[in-house]
Amino acid sequence: MSRLLAEFGDEITALARSIAHHGLDPTQSWAVVEEQGQVVVLEGNRRLTACRLLERPSRAPTPDWVDRFRRISSTATTDDSYQRPNCVLFDRRADARYWIQIKHHGRGAGEGTAPWGPEMVYLDQLNNGGEPEGWNEFWYWLEEAYRPDPQMADLVNQARRKQYTTMKRVYDWKVKELLNAELGSDGTVHASADPQKIRPFIEALLTGMLPTGARPAGSPPAGTVISSRTLNDQETASNTLKCLWNRTIGQADVTADYHARAAEPGDTQKRPAPTGSPPSPAGAAAPGGETSHGHPSSTAQDAGDPFQPDRTSRPRNHDRPRKGETHLYADVRRASLPGRLREMLKECSDLKIDDHPQVCAVMARVTLELAVDALINHHHLTVKNQKNRLVDKLKVVLRHLDPHYDAKEPGRPELGAHGPQSSPATSKVSFFEI
Repeated sequence: MSRLLAEFGDEITALARSIAHHGLDPTQSWAVVEEQGQVVVLEGNRRLTACRLLERPSRAPTPDWVDRFRRISSTATTDDSYQRPNCVLFDRRADARYWIQIKHHGRGAGEGTAPWGPEMVYLDQLNNGGEPEGWNEFWYWLEEAYRPDPQMADLVNQARRKQYTTMKRVYDWKVKELLNAELGSDGTVHASADPQKIRPFIEALLTGMLPTGARPAGSPPAGTVISSRTLNDQETASNTLKCLWNRTIGQADVTADYHARAAEPGDTQKRPAPTGSPPSPAGAAAPGGETSHGHPSSTAQDAGDPFQPDRTSRPRNHDRPRKGETHLYADVRRASLPGRLREMLKECSDLKIDDHPQVCAVMARVTLELAVDALINHHHLTVKNQKNRLVDKLKVVLRHLDPHYDAKEPGRPELGAHGPQSSPATSKVSFFEI
């Protein structure tokens, strides 16, 4: 309730006033689903908040909101039928999706259904099987990295709400390179930079993304303005962000230590809700349909539960195969590879093997030889056979990777010399990884 009021407060006030004088819109039923013994509102969370506060204004999180809803409630000209809304109970969330989508067509002064912003559109695409994108996921990397730091957590949340799409230019045009970050096969961003070591840069970056009046208390003054106007082309953006990096980080080593890099991704800690959120009244529908950034949560919250579900709880189709199983070389990390090879692998990762088998076969061959040539050049290896055949290059590289490759007991059996698939071509992942 606190989060909805913080983001849509004026609209919820207008909606409550409309309900107080005209009742609930009889043409709009609430879409609900029963999960874990609770009724979860999938469509109608602003209406739910308005009805709760009309019924009992004292539930509001601050005295100002209490007074505002008391005034609205005291002028009500309708009966209490709004406390018993028409609901459509769906067996599954997916069954309600079509009806929810067609209702998002404009909010008016608050009486209409709120349209989805760019973040909500992205999350909806993910929940329907779409592919994750690095710059979107970087917001969640920041959220997880700085969750223990209240000041930084607030700064991340403010910047995400104010300048969500600006991150595409920030991340794609420079920050991804500075942090040596990449979208992993698990759909999350992985970076070799230590979040604490790069904190001054991130703080200056996010502060620069906020207008002066929207900066959290205690934030340092922004020395660099970060907006679509100051980052209007890639060269300008790259220079601006590089200067900001030099000013805040300089030549300091920001690489995370080995244990931090080796940690498993996908922290499933729950996100604390803001203090002061009132408990859900008995018998009322749970408000867990939206989180801090407006996307549907997957479970309802118990009354008084101090946690909100984090983004890892979003409903996803867990049965669909990973992209690395369906697209060519999609599970290969590209961050430290030569530029041409990195570009080629990115092209490959967009190719679905079942849809383009012939193209994938050619690309696999070409990309593998590029990887082998890159490794040979990097280590100054010599190919004795002057015919320059791929098979000869592969043998040279495999023997470099494992000096005992031809022995009965090789040092690296995973390279495949003595395995059931003992072809040099079976080692393609090792070249990319190394």
